[in-house]
Amino acid sequence: MIFHELLFNVILLLCLGFIYGLLIRRWSPGEKSVRILSGCLFGAIAVIGMIFPFRYSTGIFFDGRSIVICMAGLFGGPLTASVAALLAAGYRLSQGGAGSLTGVGVIITSALMGTAYYYLRLKRPRTLNPLGLLGLGFLVHFVMLLWMLTLPGDMPFKILNRITLPVLLIFPGATLLLGLLLRDQEVGLKTAEEARRLSRIVENTPLAIALTDLQGKVEYVNPGLLTISGFSSEKEIIGRTIFSFTDQAGEKRLRDDVIPTLLSGRKWQGEMEILRSNGSFFSSELCSSLLRDQAGNPEYLLGTFLDITARKQADKSLAESERRYQRLVESASSYIFTIFLEYGHPVRAVYSPTCLALTGYTAGELEENTDLWHKIVLKEDHAIIEEQFSLLLAGDIPGVTEYRIRRKDGEIRWFSATLSPNYNDSGKLGSYDGLIRDITDRKLVEEALKEHRENLQETITKRTLEMETRVKQADKLNRGMVNLMEDSREVYLQLENTSQALEEANTELESFAYSAAHDLKAPLRAIEGYSQAVLDDFGHRLDEEGRNYVNRITGVCHRMAGLIDDLLAYSHLSQREIRVKPIELAPLIDKALENLENRIKESSGMVEVDAPLPMVRANRSILLQLVENLISNALTFVAPGVEPKVKIWTHLEDGMVRLCVDDNGIGIGEEDRGRIFQVFERLHGIETYPGTGIGLAIVRRGVEKMGGRVGLESESGKGSTFWIELPEGTMKDKGEGGRKD
Repeated sequence: MIFHELLFNVILLLCLGFIYGLLIRRWSPGEKSVRILSGCLFGAIAVIGMIFPFRYSTGIFFDGRSIVICMAGLFGGPLTASVAALLAAGYRLSQGGAGSLTGVGVIITSALMGTAYYYLRLKRPRTLNPLGLLGLGFLVHFVMLLWMLTLPGDMPFKILNRITLPVLLIFPGATLLLGLLLRDQEVGLKTAEEARRLSRIVENTPLAIALTDLQGKVEYVNPGLLTISGFSSEKEIIGRTIFSFTDQAGEKRLRDDVIPTLLSGRKWQGEMEILRSNGSFFSSELCSSLLRDQAGNPEYLLGTFLDITARKQADKSLAESERRYQRLVESASSYIFTIFLEYGHPVRAVYSPTCLALTGYTAGELEENTDLWHKIVLKEDHAIIEEQFSLLLAGDIPGVTEYRIRRKDGEIRWFSATLSPNYNDSGKLGSYDGLIRDITDRKLVEEALKEHRENLQETITKRTLEMETRVKQADKLNRGMVNLMEDSREVYLQLENTSQALEEANTELESFAYSAAHDLKAPLRAIEGYSQAVLDDFGHRLDEEGRNYVNRITGVCHRMAGLIDDLLAYSHLSQREIRVKPIELAPLIDKALENLENRIKESSGMVEVDAPLPMVRANRSILLQLVENLISNALTFVAPGVEPKVKIWTHLEDGMVRLCVDDNGIGIGEEDRGRIFQVFERLHGIETYPGTGIGLAIVRRGVEKMGGRVGLESESGKGSTFWIELPEGTMKDKGEGGRKD
C-alpha cells in the first residue's frame, strides 16, 4: 500500500513539474522577478503534493516535497529555493502534528542541498548528469530519513523500519526523472532564447545575409540584403538562384570556384558584382561558408555581402590623385621634395628630377636614407634647418631660409627653401613639402657686390679722386647696357628666325604626314587586294575558318585605312588655318544625310530633323565632317537588336547656336564623359562596336578651331545627346566674307 501511495504522489509531482516547465519558459530565467515566481510555483507544487501524502499516522505523513524543494534550489538558486521552502514550511506548520518540525527540517535541508548543487554545477556543468542527479536524490532522502530520529519515543525506529526501503527505491529515481525533465526544459529554453537572439541579430545587422540550398536556390534573405539591393520584398528574391543576381563573370565564379570551395569544407571570400532591383550592379565583398546539419552533412550555403562601391571609388580617386601628384612632381621646373613623417621622424621622401640632379644623389640613395638630406647640409647651417623643422612641429609656417649643401661630387651650392606643412586629422604634422631654388649665382653676385661696396667705401674714405674711376665704371656699365640691348635685339632676331623655321618645319611635317599616309595605305591596299584574290581564286578550297581568317585580314585593312584617314584629319585640323563664314545648317544637314544614306539603310535607322534650322558661323567642310561623325556614332552605338532613332535639332541662346544630335543608344556613364573626346579613347572593344577612337576627338578639335564648344548629356542605357555650340550667323554677315580662326 505504501508503494502505491508514494508512487501516486511522485507521479503527481512529476506531472506538475512538467506543467511548471511549460509555464516558466514564457519568461526570461535570469530576471529576479522570474526567480521569485519560480519559487512560488515550486512551493505550490510542494503544497499540492502535501495535500495528497502517504499518511503514516496522525500528524506524520510522507510526500515528495523534498524532491520539489531540492529541484527548486538546483535549478533556481538560493532565491527560488528560499521562496519555495518558505511556502512549503508554512503549509506544513499549518498541518500540525508530532512530525511538523521534522517536516520543516526536511524542507530546509532539501533546499540547502539543492542550492549547494546549484553552485557546484555552475563550476562543474557536468554535475547535472543522470549519475549526479541520482546521487543528489539518495543524499537528500538519506538526510530525510535521519530527520526521523528527531521524533519522540520509539516512533523513529518503527517509521524507519517501514519506509526506508520504499523511500530509497522511489524518491531518488523520482529526483532523477524530475531533474532530467527540468534540465531538458532548461536547455530547450536556453536554445529557444539563443535562437531568438540570433534571429534579432540577423534581422537587424547592417550586413546583407543570404541562405541558399546546395544548388544555389535562395531560401532566406535578411532586411540588410533588401536595403543594399533595392528590392522591396524578400518574395522577389526567395526561390530564385543566386546565379540570376550577378553578372556573367560572377556566375562563372560561383559555379567554378565559390560553390566547389564551400562544398569542400573551406570558406570563400572575395569580390562579386551583385544585381540591384533597377538592373544595375554594385561591387560587394562576399564572405561565404557551408552550414551542416546535426549529423555533419552539408545543408545550406551562407553568404554575407558588404557594399564596397564607395570604397572602390575612393581607392580609385586616391590612386588617380597620387598619379597626378607624381606627374606634377616629376614635371616641375623648380626643385620640389616631400618628406613624410611618423611620430615626428622622417620615414619616406619624394624628390623631383631637378632636385636629384642638383644634389648628385640618385632617388634610391635619398629614399633609402631619409637623413641624407640633413647630412649634406653643411654643419654650420644645421641650426637653420633645425629651426625650420621646430617651427613646423609647433604649427607655425617658417619663412624663406637660405643654407648651403655639399653635392655628392663635393661642390658647395646655396639654396633658398620654402616649406609648407601638411597636418593630419589629429592636428599632428604628417608631412611637409619643400620648394627650393639654387641661388648660388645670386650669392656669388651678392658677395662680389659686398666686396665691391667695401672696397668702394674704403676708396671713398682714402681718396676723393676715385670719382673719376666711378665715372669710368659707370661708362663701362652704360656700354654694357648698350651691349646687352644689342644682344637682346640679336636674340629677338634669332627667335624670329627660329619661329619661321618652326613654321616651315610644320609645313614639311604635314607634307611628310600625307606622304607617309599614302605610303602606309599602299601596302594596305595590296594586302586587301591579295586577300580578295585569295577568296576569289581559292575560296572554294578554304574551309569556313580559312575564309574567316581572310575576311578578318580584309577588315583589319579597312580599319587601319580608316585610322590613318582619321589621324590625318585630326592632324590637319590641328595645323591648318580655318576660315569661318555664315552658312545655312539645313542644306548642310541634308548633305550629311545624303553621304550617310547607305549607312542609315544598313542600320535600319531613322533620322528626324527638327526644322527650321538657323545659320551659324563655321567652316562648311569641317562642320560637314563633324556632323557626319556625330550621326554615324548615333547609328553605331545602339544595343543589339535595337533600330537606331536619331533626332537633330537646334537651340539658340545668347548669340550661340547649339546643334544637338539625340540617339536611343547605349548611353555613356558619368565616369567616362571626361575622356570620351580624347584621342584613342574607346569605351568598348572593337569586336563590339567598330571605330578608330578618333572621331569624337576630331569633333572637339574642329569645333574649338571654329570658336565653339562641344559636350554631351547622357545616362548609361538611356541614350545620349551630343551637341556642338557655334556663333550664330546672319545674312548680313554672309556678305562680309570669312575670317581666319
